[in-house]
Amino acid sequence: MGLWAEERSPVADRAFDHPLSLVKKAALDALNEMNIMILDSQSTSEGQTILAATFDLDLTIDLSSIDNDRTQVRVSTHQDSNASGANTAREILDQTERIMRVALNAGNAA
Repeated sequence: MGLWAEERSPVADRAFDHPLSLVKKAALDALNEMNIMILDSQSTSEGQTILAATFDLDLTIDLSSIDNDRTQVRVSTHQDSNASGANTAREILDQTERIMRVALNAGNAA
């Protein structure tokens, strides 16, 4: 039962080996590409919090600096059914990672 609960959790998190400012930009770009409405972005004592929404999900994306070169991202979704929220949370992290990889590769090619 524990594994099932983890798989269906409406929270996903991942550490990125990049500074918070780069990860935040990639996360905002990912939300825009996914047509997720950004409601607010706020500074917190740990880093940044982005509030966003789809037609059936409320999202909280917390970005925290682990150190100068690493950032922890936690995506929490809020809705009645966990399955779609869990998928969306993981997809936001995947798209953030993809955008960062493309941007970094483009920077290395310049």
